[in-house]
Amino acid sequence: MRVIEQLAELAEVDRELVTAADELGQIDARAGGDPEALRLEAHRAELEAEAARRTAARRTEELELEALGERRRHQERALYDGSVRHPGDLQRRQHEIQGLRQLGATHEERVLAAMEAEEAAQAELAAAAEAARATLARVGERRRADAGRRPQLERERAAAAIRRDRLVAQIPPAALRTYARTAQHRSPAVARIIHGTCSGCRLPVPARVLDQARRDELAVCETCERLLLL
Repeated sequence: MRVIEQLAELAEVDRELVTAADELGQIDARAGGDPEALRLEAHRAELEAEAARRTAARRTEELELEALGERRRHQERALYDGSVRHPGDLQRRQHEIQGLRQLGATHEERVLAAMEAEEAAQAELAAAAEAARATLARVGERRRADAGRRPQLERERAAAAIRRDRLVAQIPPAALRTYARTAQHRSPAVARIIHGTCSGCRLPVPARVLDQARRDELAVCETCERLLLL
């Protein structure tokens, strides 16, 4: 096998190693917690707290309405059971009953508004909880898939590493150094010449460089600096 063919195979093996490492890194990142699931859960918790506040506000309004009603009923009992006989006292109590009725009407409106706000908060909470559950289900499925994929990736990475070691043992050191320098700033480091064009940069390869490639020399693209395989 020509040296450039060995280097092309080495570039392919390096690509496989990078791809496997990237995918394993993504699996590790997902294992640490899904950002979207965490965000949705935090949002659900905020809505749950808001719904609880709305429920407490509704209960407070209902208690105040009940207290006003009890005060009004107490005044009405005193007014109609004959225990109040003084005209001034009767007039005062009638005026107070009227005021309590007006306050009661206002508080009834506030109770209704509080109930509507509570229902809206509960509806928003239910939607957020459903979104969180759906996302957590997807995360669970992905983690199960990751658990099955990881052993395969590790086997592929180990096999690629063995292939790489074997290739490196066969390639002349000078060619390996040239490959390493190229691979530092170009990926892949080796490009094919297809119809006189470098497959890396898609530009024509000069005739003298083509001649180098034909003579099995390490030809380099003058544009992208990749090693060229003919």
